[in-house]
Amino acid sequence: MYLIDNSTAVATMPTPGAAGTGGWFTSGDAASGEAATIVDADWLNMLQAELAAILTAGGITPSKATQNQVLAALKKVFPAYGAVSLGAWTEQYYTLASGGSKSISLSFTAPCAGYVIVVGSANFSAQNTSNSQLSIGVNGTTLSADNVSGSTSMTNHSCVAVAAGAVTVSSYLGTSSTSPPTVGHTLSYLFVPS
Repeated sequence: MYLIDNSTAVATMPTPGAAGTGGWFTSGDAASGEAATIVDADWLNMLQAELAAILTAGGITPSKATQNQVLAALKKVFPAYGAVSLGAWTEQYYTLASGGSKSISLSFTAPCAGYVIVVGSANFSAQNTSNSQLSIGVNGTTLSADNVSGSTSMTNHSCVAVAAGAVTVSSYLGTSSTSPPTVGHTLSYLFVPS
């Protein structure tokens, strides 16, 4: 896909004329006097601009020699031929040190701007009688944090807008216990384009 570049092209798209009644093309009918539809510059410019915007969203530089650039851009914007979300999950089992903490994380590349939903949880092998904190974050910013005592499980979740590019989601678990129980610490995310 490439913008028209012959000697009659102009550098800046002209202001479109006033909108008329939308309709469809016809090849004309001489017997009834119906004229063939005229393809004007406004319509062609609009079509060019729409296609160029797809390439821009996919981070692709237009090329006259490549005829599958719109498809390539759509695959980047919507991975796996139209999937509109990305997600992953991890779980780690461990015992925190006395008064210790641990963070787990997952990273992905957002193909476009969107929203990421993050869920972190901790399931203790026995009742955790001391204070524990479970927090979740995106790109180093804590989104939500809770402190609890006397529980066997805790969950934290949040949703935040992210830009296209590298994204890291994380979950932190810390305890004041001198003898903390074994924990199953989980982290998951779902990314949905905006």
